[in-house]
Amino acid sequence: MQVSFDGTPIGNAPLTIYNVPKGDYVVEGTRSDGIGVSRPVGVIENAEAIVDLGTAAMAALSAASGAGPQNRHLPRTSKILLGVAGGALAAGLVFGLLELKAHDDYEHAPPDQATLDALTQTGRRDALITNISFIACAGSLIASGLVALPSLLRPESAAPAPVTLTASASAARGSLLAGVSLRF
Repeated sequence: MQVSFDGTPIGNAPLTIYNVPKGDYVVEGTRSDGIGVSRPVGVIENAEAIVDLGTAAMAALSAASGAGPQNRHLPRTSKILLGVAGGALAAGLVFGLLELKAHDDYEHAPPDQATLDALTQTGRRDALITNISFIACAGSLIASGLVALPSLLRPESAAPAPVTLTASASAARGSLLAGVSLRF
């Protein structure tokens, strides 16, 4: 974790800094994945301050960013199969409507045998495509579930150990400078 003290990068954890004048500061921590958190810290004489940059703060940021074991991700193959299922469902609906239109046209067509044969052929083709599309949709949904099942049944991985930042301040009487120790 990269640590900054009052806007100035001071290094990677663990580290200790000394000779910090008393006052109010901001301690920031940024993980390697870019998630960061900041906390205010007040340095006063003969006192110790504890700033938590890990336990609650990182858990909240991880949850907000969608990371962590509570948000399981579907495998890419499963997502692709879900997309195929959606496309097959859309095709089935479109060709189902076209088949209904061909059926309606057949019922209202003049008694010309060539027209009736053409509408019959169109209706059968549209019905076949509709059936194949719905079967493909069902097959893709089942395959997607089977691909995703192992990742959903896998036990949740242990959360990374919380990172706790402790800032302790101390100063000698009459001194304007205090020592701040940052421990992780």
